[in-house]
Amino acid sequence: DADSQRHARAADSLAGEVPGFARRLLVDDNRCVEATLEDLLADGVAAERLCLDLLAPSALELGRLWEEARCSFSDVTVGVGRLQRMMRRLGPLLGQEVTLPAQGRRALLLPAPGEQHTFGVSIVAEFFRRDGWDVSGHPDPRAADPASLVHSEWFALIGISVGSRSRLDWLRGGIATIRQASRNRDLVVMLGGPYLRERPQAGLEVGADLVAADGAQAPALAERWLRERALDGAAQRCEAGPA
Repeated sequence: DADSQRHARAADSLAGEVPGFARRLLVDDNRCVEATLEDLLADGVAAERLCLDLLAPSALELGRLWEEARCSFSDVTVGVGRLQRMMRRLGPLLGQEVTLPAQGRRALLLPAPGEQHTFGVSIVAEFFRRDGWDVSGHPDPRAADPASLVHSEWFALIGISVGSRSRLDWLRGGIATIRQASRNRDLVVMLGGPYLRERPQAGLEVGADLVAADGAQAPALAERWLRERALDGAAQRCEAGPA
């Protein structure tokens, strides 16, 4: 449809900005970098697209530059800090805040264990909060144990970001372990992230219920899954009749 075509054009345009924007995060001061963001907003680029198509890919680009020894870890820390500052600027523009989360809509969002790129998870968390979810994470997401977290607290959903193929090996056994440990026997497991964007079937093959290709669509995808499961459960109880 027209909206999808417009979003695709915006994503293509912003993709071309990512390499230069990431480098400016390393060398420019806060004012210069944030001016770029304000210019894009003034040009009518939606805050949602800036989060998904500029800030998140720029965080990945910083990681790539570090892995190729083209910048230091402290440089990356400064750059990600600037991205987080811009994320706080965009947060109120993503939609009206919901102060009371819908009952039972609790989500745990984490990167896959060992994953180095964690900024994208914070963006997805903002979309879930915008849609009324109570969202939890971990102070040090790279050191988090998902099974322990779902065992200690009740969650309707766990969302795990996958940045590379190597994380799939952990997920094959890890998802089963998470389900076994969970306080919620009906825990929904959702995967997303850069690696699965073009390979959603790979996420389903390791045991996930859902794979979100786009962080902005993840909450609606989760809501639809939970609603359909509730309807299925009600239908089964009706068919069973009174006890």
